[in-house]
Amino acid sequence: MTVVAALSTGVFVALLVAMCSGGLPALRRTPRPRGPSALVVQLQQAGVTWTPLQVRAVTVVGAVLVAALVWAMTGIPAMALVPGALVLAAPQALLRRRALTRVRSVREAWPDALAMIGGSVRSGRPLSHAVVDVSLDGPVALRGPMAGLAARIQTVGLVPALQAVADTVGDPVTDRVVEVLCLAHAEGGRIVTDVVADLAHSIGAEVQAGEEIDTLSLEGKLNARLVFALPWVVLVVLTARPGPFAEFYSGPGGAIVIGLGAVVSLIGVALVSRLSRIPDEPRVLRPQAAE
Repeated sequence: MTVVAALSTGVFVALLVAMCSGGLPALRRTPRPRGPSALVVQLQQAGVTWTPLQVRAVTVVGAVLVAALVWAMTGIPAMALVPGALVLAAPQALLRRRALTRVRSVREAWPDALAMIGGSVRSGRPLSHAVVDVSLDGPVALRGPMAGLAARIQTVGLVPALQAVADTVGDPVTDRVVEVLCLAHAEGGRIVTDVVADLAHSIGAEVQAGEEIDTLSLEGKLNARLVFALPWVVLVVLTARPGPFAEFYSGPGGAIVIGLGAVVSLIGVALVSRLSRIPDEPRVLRPQAAE
C-alpha cells in the first residue's frame, strides 16, 4: 500500500506541476484528415461513373428481387436469406475485381510507357512532349486515363496534368510514376533518362511478382467459392419440388438448419476472403480512403 500511495502521490504532483506550467498533455484526439471513402476509391479505380448512393440502391433492389425469386421457387422464406445476402455482397466484389483488373492493366503498361518516354527524351524531345506521345500512341491501358493530357498541359502545366492522371487511376504505382516524372521535369538534364529507366525496371519486377502471387492463390480461391456455393445450389434444387426435403425445410426445424448453415457459410467466406486477400499498397502520396 505504501508503494501505491507513493506512486499516486508522484503522479498527482507531476500533473499539478504540468498544469501550473502549461504543459498538461491534451486528452483530445487530433482529428485525422479523412480521404474519400473506400467505395468512392473503388468506383474511381474501376472507371465506373456511378455514385455510391446509386450502387447501394441497385444492390438493395437486386437483393430483394433475388430473395423474392428464390422464395417463389421454393416456397421457403428462410431459403431466400443466403441468395439475398450474396447479392448484397456481389456488387462490392465485382467492383473490387474490376478495379483490380483495371489497375493491373495500368501497372503492366507503365514499363513500356516509361521505356517510350525514356527513348523520346534521349532523342532530344522535351519530357512534356514525350508524355503526350504516350497518351496518344502509348499502351492502350493508359490512353483512357491520359486522354486530353495535351490540352491540360497547355492549360495548367505538366505537373498538375500528371497529378490529375494519378487521381483518375487511383493507384499507388501510378502515384509513384507521376511523382518521379514531376521530379525529373523539375531537375531536367540527364537525370530524366536514368530515373525513368530505374523506375521502369522496378515496376516490371513488381508486376511479375504480382502475377506469380495471383497464379499461386487462384486455385485456392476457386475451391473456396465452389465449396461455399455448391451445397446451397443443391439445396435449392432439392426444395424446388414437392417432397420430404421441401416439407422439412418449410418447418421450424428446417429454418433453424438453414439459419445455422447460412451463418457458418458466411463466416467461412468472410474468413477465407480475409485470409486470401493480398494487402493493398497504401497511397502514401495521395489521400487515403476512409474506412
